[in-house]
Amino acid sequence: MAEYLINLAAQAIRLSAPILMAALGGVYASRSGVLNISLEGCMLTGALAGVIGSHYTQSPWLGLLLGIAAGVFLGLIMAVFSLTFGANQAVVGTGINIFCTGITAYVFRAIFATTTTTVKVNGFSPDGIPLLRDIPVLGVILFGHNVLVYFAFAMVAVTHVFLYHTMAGTNLRACGENSSAANSLGVKVVKTRYLATVLSSTLAAIGGVALSIGNINTFVEDMSSGKGWIALAAVSFGRWSPLGVLAASVLFGLSDAFQLRMQIAISGAPYQYFQMIPYVMTIIVLIWTGRRGSLGPKTGEYFEKEMR
Repeated sequence: MAEYLINLAAQAIRLSAPILMAALGGVYASRSGVLNISLEGCMLTGALAGVIGSHYTQSPWLGLLLGIAAGVFLGLIMAVFSLTFGANQAVVGTGINIFCTGITAYVFRAIFATTTTTVKVNGFSPDGIPLLRDIPVLGVILFGHNVLVYFAFAMVAVTHVFLYHTMAGTNLRACGENSSAANSLGVKVVKTRYLATVLSSTLAAIGGVALSIGNINTFVEDMSSGKGWIALAAVSFGRWSPLGVLAASVLFGLSDAFQLRMQIAISGAPYQYFQMIPYVMTIIVLIWTGRRGSLGPKTGEYFEKEMR
């Protein structure tokens, strides 16, 4: 029983990393006043880009670089249409999600000429941290993962320091809380939101890379399976704070790890029942969050007049 719980906790940490990365991206966008619901599409595109990059270069690091480039590109699309042209942010984000679902399936089939055969590529090895990984119990749970897992958790600290202990972070939060007041103080609202949106999509794409060449070293069509939407729920549940998002992401990672193990333990039952667990958890969290009321930043508003 003890070994089961240890392995469950270790798996939960690993599975929470992609959600955490995308959720942190959601925090940056939301705090700046942008409703970036394209996290799902960014994760899916990042996952495919990472596999393609690793496949052609035999290097997961170059796969990560290609995933980052894909995230930047999608972030710019989101920013241009919603911030420059004033299109509805929810509509633009939904459009990006739909586009990414179709284009990733098409590109994957075009490049690898398969829909059923698993294409294995070089990924990030779960080497862990030397010496620390040998610690009983904690070594298995915390120190036996790949570099992308540690990057995701390190970004929690980076985001916390940036948002609450730097002037740039204060300006970004001001854009989401009162854009007119921020503008009157000389903050470049549109520029700040541009940067936050691109960073948001890039982090989500890195989460997709962690999902593909960080976990299973392959790509499967629609492999994000709603994790971008779960990340959005984590942002709301975590009250738009890095530490809150960390707790929410680990909770969702735990529910995902639990359902995977339940599929193995109870092989006779339909696996779809267990696959519902993370999504049922998401619905419960959203209902509970909605009952508490929203104290978050004002997102989705178009800001036109900026001080020059």
